[in-house]
Amino acid sequence: MNMNILIINGSPKGNKSNTYILTKNFVDGLKNASQNASVEELTLSELESVAAAAKPTQLPDALNEEP
Repeated sequence: MNMNILIINGSPKGNKSNTYILTKNFVDGLKNASQNASVEELTLSELESVAAAAKPTQLPDALNEEP
């Protein structure tokens, strides 16, 4: 049986948080127990810095008009 697991770390400490350490140990144990585990990790604190550096998206004029 294939397992797809998404781990979302919302701690502002990112990879230095206790939550990260706990989930990393969980994932390592899961990978050792099952070769069919696919794990994706998402760290929100890293996404915020990427989003802050990104340029704002320009909406088409039709979307900016009031009804």
